[in-house]
Amino acid sequence: MEIEYSAGTGRKRHYVPPALGNGQLSLMADFEGNMPQQEYCGMTPVIVRAGCRYDNASKQLIRFGYFEQLLPDAGTVAYFSQTLDLEHGCCSCHCRYASGLEVSTVVFCHLERNIIAIRKNFSGSGAGQQFRFRYTFPESPYSRVTPDRAGRLNWQTGVRTGFVQAESSTLRPEFSENGTTVVFSGPFGKTDFFLAFDEVLQQGDDFDTLFESHCAAWFRYWSDSCVEIPDGDLLKMYMTAQYHLRISSTPWSMPTGIFPTHWEGRYFGYDEFYTHGALLTSGHFAEAEKIVRFRAETLSKAVRRACFMKLCPEENLAAHYPWETLEDGSEGGPEGFWLDRYVHMANIGFACWENWCFTKNRERLESKLYPVIRACAEYIRRCGVYTDSAAGPYIGKCTDMERFGEMVERPYSTTCGAIAVFRAAADCAEILKRDDALRGQWKKLAEQLYRALPVENGRYVPYPGCRQHSIAMYHGLFPYGVIRSDDPKQTAAIQETEENFQEFAGQYFHGGSLSAWYAGVIATAEVRRGNAEKALSLLSRAAADSTGCFYECFEVYERKKLPWFTTASGAVVRAVNELLLYTSARNIELWKGGNGSLVLPERS
Repeated sequence: MEIEYSAGTGRKRHYVPPALGNGQLSLMADFEGNMPQQEYCGMTPVIVRAGCRYDNASKQLIRFGYFEQLLPDAGTVAYFSQTLDLEHGCCSCHCRYASGLEVSTVVFCHLERNIIAIRKNFSGSGAGQQFRFRYTFPESPYSRVTPDRAGRLNWQTGVRTGFVQAESSTLRPEFSENGTTVVFSGPFGKTDFFLAFDEVLQQGDDFDTLFESHCAAWFRYWSDSCVEIPDGDLLKMYMTAQYHLRISSTPWSMPTGIFPTHWEGRYFGYDEFYTHGALLTSGHFAEAEKIVRFRAETLSKAVRRACFMKLCPEENLAAHYPWETLEDGSEGGPEGFWLDRYVHMANIGFACWENWCFTKNRERLESKLYPVIRACAEYIRRCGVYTDSAAGPYIGKCTDMERFGEMVERPYSTTCGAIAVFRAAADCAEILKRDDALRGQWKKLAEQLYRALPVENGRYVPYPGCRQHSIAMYHGLFPYGVIRSDDPKQTAAIQETEENFQEFAGQYFHGGSLSAWYAGVIATAEVRRGNAEKALSLLSRAAADSTGCFYECFEVYERKKLPWFTTASGAVVRAVNELLLYTSARNIELWKGGNGSLVLPERS
C-alpha cells in the first residue's frame, strides 16, 4: 500500500515527515527528501540508533545527525508530492522548484542492515548546475567525532566507539574544517548516496541490489498475516500502524518510538502490552517474542531492585521492573510521581501470559514466561495488597492513571491488573504443576480483589470518591479481561463514562475527539461486549480525525503531541484484529467468562 501526501491534497492534517527505520536505525525524511533542522509537531528530524546512548547521566540517544540537499539557485518549492510505500518500507518524493528544476528522491533504511540509501534524480530547467549533498554528525560535549578516511566519521562516547561511512556512487567526499560534516558536490543528474553505520558496503552493494534484499525482508514481515478492510481510512491507519510496529521493533523490546522526543527511546512495560498484543494477534510472533524475552533477560535486575538484600527466601523472590527501562534493565526515567506505580507489573506479567495463550510454547512458558509472571504477581501480592480486617484485601495507595495525580487508594485499573496477573500466575502454576501454596493464595486474592472493586451508585468508579471520568473504566474488559461483559456495574460505568468522553479524550487534556490510543482501547472493550458496529465506528472516526498525513497515530493528535507513537499504533491494530477475529458468538462467550484468556483460531 502507498499513501501519498501532496501540495494539492484535500485531507488537511498536521504534517510530520514519515518515519523510516529498521528497529535499530530511525530517521524522518521530509517532502524534499531532506532532513531539515526544523520542528514538526515537536520533532526535529535526526538519525538515532536504538541502544546507542551518550555516556552521561541521562543516557540520551546519540544524535547521529542528518542529511540535506543544498540547491542554492532552485528557488522556493512550487509543487511537491511525497509517498510512503508501506509494503516496501521506503519514501519517495518529487519536488518542482520556482526555477523549473525538478528533483525526485527515494529514501529507504535497509530492514536487515544498518544502511540508509538515498537516490537523487535531477531534471528540468537548470539541470546543468551544481548541487551539494551534506551529511552532518552534530557536535556534542558527550562525544568526540573525528574523520578517518574517505567519507568515514569515527565517534566515541565513554568506552563506546563506532563509525559512519558516507559514500556516493559517483562523487568524492570532502570534510568540513571541524571534521563533523561530509559534503558531496557535483552536477545535476542521478546520484546515489549511502550512510552505513558500523558496517562497510561490500562489492555489489549498489542501490538496486540493496533495495531488492530490503523488499524481500519486508515481504517476509507482511506475509505473516493479511486483512481486508473496506473502510479506506481505517485500512490506511491499520497498515501504517503495522509498518510502524516493525520499524520500532528493536533488538531489546519496543519503545514508544525510537526518537529523542519519545522519552529517549526507553521501554515502558505498561505500553509494551499494547504493542505485544498487536504483534501477537497479527501473527508477528518473532517480533512479539522479543518483548517478553527482554523482560525475562532483565528479570534478575528487577528482582534485585525489589529485594536488594535477598532477605526473602529464594523461591519467593518478587520483581520490580523500572517504569522506563534502559537496555540493561535499569531505571531510565526521571523522578516523579509516575514512578509510584506498579500497574506496569501487571501489564508485563499479563503480556507473558498472552504470549503463552497464543504460542503454546511450553518450553518458553517454563523457562522465560512463568518466572516473569510469577515475580510480577509476587511483587503486587507482597508490596501492593493491603488488608482491612473488615473489608478484606485491597490495592493500597499508588499512582494509577497519571491524570488522577499521585497516591490514590483502591484504584479500579490497577486492581483489575492485579486480578489479571494473579489469575494468570495461578493458571501457569497449574499447567506446570508448580508452587501449590502460592497458587492457592493467588486464586484467593484474585477473587477477594474482584469483590473489593470500587463501586458507587451501582457502578464501578476509578477509585472511591473520584469525581473525574477516565478511560480506566474500560480496563476491566480490556486490557485485563477480568469483568464479565454483561456485569451491570460495568455497563453503568461505561454509560457514565461515555457521557463524559470529552473530559479525557485527549488523555491529559479535554478534547473534541478521542486519541487513537484511547479509541483502540475502547473499541476492543466494545468488541468484547459484543458491540462490533460501535467498535468499528470508533476506529473509523479515529482514522479520519486523529491521524496525520500518512495515517500515523499521535499520542494526542489535537495537541500535536508525539506523532509516530507506537502505543497508539499497537492499540488500533489490536482493536481491528479483535474486531475481525473475536466477533463470533463462541468467542464472545469466552470473553464473557472473564478469564482473561485469548483464544486464537487454529492456523491453517
